[in-house]
This record gives sequence, structure tokens and C-alpha cells, in this order.
Amino acid sequence: MKNFTKSPNLFLVLLFSLLTITSCQKDDGPSMNDGEQQENVPDNFSEYFGNDVSKNFLGTVIDDDKDPIEGVTITIGNETATTDSNGVFIINNATVKERFGYIKALKEGYIHGSRAVVPSNGTNKVTIMLLEASITGTISSGNAETVTSDDGSSVSFDGNFVKEDGTEYTGSVDVIMHHLDPADEDMPMQMPGMLYAQNEAGAERMLQTLGMLAVEL
Repeated sequence: MKNFTKSPNLFLVLLFSLLTITSCQKDDGPSMNDGEQQENVPDNFSEYFGNDVSKNFLGTVIDDDKDPIEGVTITIGNETATTDSNGVFIINNATVKERFGYIKALKEGYIHGSRAVVPSNGTNKVTIMLLEASITGTISSGNAETVTSDDGSSVSFDGNFVKEDGTEYTGSVDVIMHHLDPADEDMPMQMPGMLYAQNEAGAERMLQTLGMLAVEL
């Protein structure tokens, strides 16, 4: 499998998650009779998110010492803002979905962060913890190699890398890794997105993580 990257700054976030699926609705409900479906599954999963709405957001971006990070670029829909000296950002009238709002937090020197929320009425408050982009190891294209962090987490690469435009990349690749421990009370602020997915039938489900790896190249 090829690993997709940016050039010259290689970027990739891989989340290796051991997930157990728990139903949003009971799976052992009434049996289906005469073609009756247990769940009303839409044609597109995004239909679960609802219509476009305008919402207000107030957030804070911190590091793993819980100190504020200034100068983080925040994007929600088509709206952007930058955190102040207190790590605070405000975005009003951002266009999101009724049940899904996606927030991106970017700053050089940190792994790219994000958060997905179910917007509520009033001001939506969110805290994002960015992890430092410290290099765990360096590998070379064309060689199958494994990078292991101090905590024993490891990722194997087949050596095939491509740039964002689809052309082959050759050269060295810096690998940045962080283990996201579900026992860590800070993990909800660190992990991207949210534990929400669809099953094979296209129905919505909630997930439970048993651990993740955040990886950037």
C-alpha cells in the first residue's frame, strides 16, 4: 500500500485504531418481517449529518503541558481564525451540519489537530490539545522499514511513497509518532475527529477506541 504525502513537507496522519463497535441502537431488536427494515439507512451516510446551519464557536488550543498555544490557524467550514496569546479563538456564523461540525487546528511544529462535534444552540466550546511534531525516526524510500517509539508502538512502511500530485517520492522520510492512550484523561482533547462511523450496511454507529497512533511523515 502506498503512503500519500505532501512535498516538500511530507504530511500524513495515520490512525491505527483497535476499535470495538457498539450500536447506537439495539442490534437485537425485532426481527424483520415482510421486507420491514430494522433501520432506515439513507443512500449517503452524510445524510445523517442534517442540513447546513450557522453556529458560533469558542475554543482553546493547548499543548500537552496544558499551556496555551498562540498563532494556531483554526478552520471551521469556510471560516478561519488565529488563536491569541491565551490560545483562544472565536469563530461566529460558521457553516456546519446540524449534527456534524469539523474543526481543524494547524501550526508548524505540531501534529495537525482536528475535532468533530455535534453543534448545539448557543456558543459551542471546544478544547484541542496539539502534540509536538518531534521526529521518532527517519527512513528511506524504496526500503521496507519499521519505526518504533520509546513506548513500544511501531509502524511498518513498505517504502513506496508518493507526493500529493501522485508522482513518486524518493529520498528520506522523517516519521513523527505519538501513542494516544485511551486511559489518558487528555486523550479526548488529543484525538482527531470523533468516535462515529458507519457499519457495512451504512447505518451510523458509535465506536470505542482501545488505542490510537497519530503518525505524520
